Amino acid sequence: MIAQGLLGYAAIAGGGVLSALFAVFFLNRDSAARNAATTPQGTHDVRFAFFRGQLVDSSDEGRQLLDGVDHDPMLTDWDRFCLVFVPRFPDLATVKPNDGNAEKLILTADDTEDFSKLVIKFGDDTLQVSLVEMTPCAIARHQLFLTRRDRDLHRTALDAAPFPIWQSDHRGRLDWINTAYRDLARTVHPAGTDDVPSDSVETLFNLEISKEDQQQDRRVQVANAKTDTKLWFDVRSEQVGDRWLHFAQDMNVAVNAEVAQRNFVQTLTKTFAQLSIGLAIFDRNRQLALFNPALIDLTSLPADFLSVRPDLHSFFDRLRDRRMMPEPKNYASWRDQLTHLITEASHGQYTETWTLPSGLTYRISGRPHPDGAIAFLFEDISAEVSLTRRFRSELELGQSVLDAMEEGVAVFSQLGEMVYSNKAYENMWSDASPSSFVEATIMTSTRHWAEMCDPNPVWADLRDYVTEFGERAEWDACVRRKDGCPLMCRFVPLVGGNTLVGFTYGTAIKVPPKKPGQQREIEPV
Repeated sequence: MIAQGLLGYAAIAGGGVLSALFAVFFLNRDSAARNAATTPQGTHDVRFAFFRGQLVDSSDEGRQLLDGVDHDPMLTDWDRFCLVFVPRFPDLATVKPNDGNAEKLILTADDTEDFSKLVIKFGDDTLQVSLVEMTPCAIARHQLFLTRRDRDLHRTALDAAPFPIWQSDHRGRLDWINTAYRDLARTVHPAGTDDVPSDSVETLFNLEISKEDQQQDRRVQVANAKTDTKLWFDVRSEQVGDRWLHFAQDMNVAVNAEVAQRNFVQTLTKTFAQLSIGLAIFDRNRQLALFNPALIDLTSLPADFLSVRPDLHSFFDRLRDRRMMPEPKNYASWRDQLTHLITEASHGQYTETWTLPSGLTYRISGRPHPDGAIAFLFEDISAEVSLTRRFRSELELGQSVLDAMEEGVAVFSQLGEMVYSNKAYENMWSDASPSSFVEATIMTSTRHWAEMCDPNPVWADLRDYVTEFGERAEWDACVRRKDGCPLMCRFVPLVGGNTLVGFTYGTAIKVPPKKPGQQREIEPV
């Protein structure tokens, strides 16, 4: 009994559905007859019949139009119908298929040159739609042909553009895309290019459209599922009517360059942070753009002051206030000289040594930087100056010790150049002192000694001895000046290939001088 009851209810329900279908069919047939009788000559209509949002009948052209839409199971036949005709008849988006308050609507095309109409008739759970294509006159048809040709040309140009272009509604749903957009969709699709249908695209760019601005620019990224990377684009959105037209420009090269520059700056910053030399870079507006921790240590300037990017004058004013620069005699005029200082630093010619009241010594150098900037280097050379002063003091001490000796001393390098002499030597040979020659050498010195002494082969041996390489032995000789005064000469090898030549006044001798390596035998007269 239960089964028979269920079958009875099914038969009743099926009969109701069939009755509704037959009713729609006859309504369509009657409507078609009425339309054929009332449609003027030169028109053509495409018919659709819906029952509760589902298509139950249509002309052949109408079915072909709807067959071009994807059969998404989430969409009803009425939704697919709207996808096809809303771009041409925007008011169709506000029509509800079950609107019982309306009987008939006539929608005109959005384009003023489109003479077609969409006629909608409402019934009980039924909806009849007729697309009436009006045939224009010869003039209008010619203008329509020209307009379509221009539109085809524009569409071809947009489709051939090398960057993605697409149109969407205010919700971001796609209306149209060009070939570059489709290629990009295939590129980032995880299944691969060959597995993506040509009409299977989705919204690649997540854009938040603002209703207040008709033109919007933003930088967005697109995930590449194949390489697990990000693609960067600059997108410009233009509002056209109730739609949005979007243009995307590939910015991967620029973004990668910015990332590389940022990494390079970070690397330089880490390098500068480890330098013991203070660095202060002022941009073309003469404001502090970059500094390292060593600058804070050397100048004692607070970090918060440097962080606010002071200008060049404020920077040096603060150095003066903290007594971290020599006090100029006239600071006002010195500030006026900063212009000259900046000019010198721009050409890489500015170098100064500051001796501070604290006893420290700084070397300040100005160097040009790209884009009109200037870099100042602050280097603590106190240890270097102290070492130089100590070395100079030791040299002066050594000079004073030698000057106190009675022996005349001259030192020659291995190249034969005189590098050192004392006062006793200058007094002995007067005109043979280094100040008497542009460049005193062993050749000029021995020639002068030979002129002031009796003939003696020791000078030729000495010239060979001074320029000789390898190990050498100390030796001595005796010579006589032309004034009759005898001289004791000694020749001592020094470190670095240098040679010391010493002269001492002595008593008269009879033994001739010996060559290097021989024993000296002296017999006083």
